[in-house]
Amino acid sequence: MYKMFTKQNECRKMFYLPMIFLLILLLIVINRDFLLQLEPIKQAKNLQWYTTDKDLPKIYPHSCVRCNLALRSGKNLWWFVCVKKNLEYISAKILNEGIYDEFASRVLLDLLQIYPNATYLDIGSNLGPYVTMIASTGHRVYAVEPLAYNLAFISLSLKLRGTEENVTLIQKAVSDRRGELLYPWQDNPNNEGYTILVPEEEAFFKPKNEILDPVSSITFEDILDQIPTDDVILKIDAEGSECKVLTRYLHSTNKTKFIPYIFMEWCHLMRNLNGMCPEYDTFTQGFFDSGYTPFSLNYSNGHIHPTELDYNLVDVLWIHKKAKT
Repeated sequence: MYKMFTKQNECRKMFYLPMIFLLILLLIVINRDFLLQLEPIKQAKNLQWYTTDKDLPKIYPHSCVRCNLALRSGKNLWWFVCVKKNLEYISAKILNEGIYDEFASRVLLDLLQIYPNATYLDIGSNLGPYVTMIASTGHRVYAVEPLAYNLAFISLSLKLRGTEENVTLIQKAVSDRRGELLYPWQDNPNNEGYTILVPEEEAFFKPKNEILDPVSSITFEDILDQIPTDDVILKIDAEGSECKVLTRYLHSTNKTKFIPYIFMEWCHLMRNLNGMCPEYDTFTQGFFDSGYTPFSLNYSNGHIHPTELDYNLVDVLWIHKKAKT
């Protein structure tokens, strides 16, 4: 009788153990999105997504250009930008002109002068022409860039000027969710700044030589949570991903940081480049609901009428109604 009872228990165990295993597996699958979110939260807490020199590849620049800008105060501001050997668009422009965009550079410096204690956040830094410039003023800078190769150029430029302590480098994609693997897609070798982040299912259908190593994503709010100052001045050039990066923040009623100015590329958004801004109207309305008004970079000319926010605009400067002037 005892042996029969023991055998029955063993049979039950053999039946229930696979069922328990399948149940656990089912719970993992159902909650995979939740589990994906837990990992980046842990990373943010431990600062594991901050990039250091040991994370960066070796680089061999074409040259490192000393950029100079005479300020209105009479002082001369100078910094370095190291450029690539292939002299793609951004590298060639810096090498030939001695500065990437003088007018935009002056606008950013003017804005930071109004907010001397603000942090400058640069999403989509590329070679860091603005990052290295603003670091030379002594401002705190956060440079977010998906390509470690580009961050290596920024790191070298900063070291040559001795301003590396002013900058936090972050090699991450910025999106509307945490922990997503996104693949940098470069289909134009003459303009490496035109790098679009695509999900794996889309990257699969692209030419292999145009797809780079995947990068995990964090959110805009993740970055803001790590910035110690209350005021942040934002420049974002994410090749159409701006909608994913900013929409939730713009519609939030509990903003933890004050961003008086948002300087961003606009031309890709209205045309819904690569399907990354399907809710363009919702995205744009978020700026107005949050108290922003659009201006051209030459903001002394007055604001841009909402009907003029189209794909003919290259850059837009959004100024908050409470921003100092």
